[in-house]
This record gives sequence, structure tokens and C-alpha cells, in this order.
Amino acid sequence: MSTSIELKNQVIEKIKSADDKLLRMIKALVESYQEEEMGGSEMHKEILEERLKFHQENPQDGKSWEEIKVSIMQEYGL
Repeated sequence: MSTSIELKNQVIEKIKSADDKLLRMIKALVESYQEEEMGGSEMHKEILEERLKFHQENPQDGKSWEEIKVSIMQEYGL
């Protein structure tokens, strides 16, 4: 198994000889990874905003932590 340093060096060597197509693919992969690390994509943010808006408009539709905890404990036999 390669260490992080070995993997980085291998990737650097591949990048040095990469054509434009591979470089664009690597760039897209890095950007996608960074989005995930920084809290998700725009699509995920939109979904969360929609859910928050729904909750704010319909607070009675939610469940308390106690209700959720009891439900989980019953479902998994805890």
C-alpha cells in the first residue's frame, strides 16, 4: 500500500505528462471533492434551504428529540 507521500508523487508525475482532457478531469474531481469537504454542493444547500423553509412554515409537522429517540430505540431494540 502506498503512503500519502508516494501517492502524491505518483499523481504529480501523471499530471506532468497529462493532456488537457486529463487535466480538466482532475480539476473537476478536485473541485467536487472540495465542495463535499466544504459543506456540500449547491444542490444539497438548496435541499436544506427547502427543508428549513418547510419547517419554519410548518413547525407542528416535526418531532421532538424525545419522540425520535424513542422511535429509534424501539426500531433497533435498544
